[in-house]
Amino acid sequence: MADATIPTSVGGMPGYLSRPDGRGPCPGIAVLHDGFGIDQAVRQQADWLAGAGYLALSADLSFCGRPAAGLLRMFGDLRAGRGQTFGQIDAARAWLAGQPGCDGRTGVIGFCATGGFALLLAAGQPGPVVGMLARVAHAGYHEASARDARRRMIAFFDAHLKT
Repeated sequence: MADATIPTSVGGMPGYLSRPDGRGPCPGIAVLHDGFGIDQAVRQQADWLAGAGYLALSADLSFCGRPAAGLLRMFGDLRAGRGQTFGQIDAARAWLAGQPGCDGRTGVIGFCATGGFALLLAAGQPGPVVGMLARVAHAGYHEASARDARRRMIAFFDAHLKT
């Protein structure tokens, strides 16, 4: 687990990289944050995915400018289906695919609003991109449901990235 800087066309994008213990090469997963950037919950998601055998990178998509402005830009890009946010996600995936221990295959997982980016990427790009909406805002928390969702997410990525 370490902080990372991903080169983009608008500067170095902060990130958090979590590596699986003693495994490799393995697929990578770009973990897209919800809200205003990388927080402890996003780091825990990356660590959980690393524990399941993936090289997991969370990139701070709202690193340019003020957080509220970044969030507005992200929603505009999502609505348009293109824009700076997609370029940042592409940069994160390319950086991740080139890391030691990554086999070059990458997936994308999004949380809350960024789940839309993951779904658009999965639907619109050729190659090894997998996307899923992992959490719905205001849905509440139920431990048994959360365990089942985590099991299903890993099964989904295993079927698409490890076969």
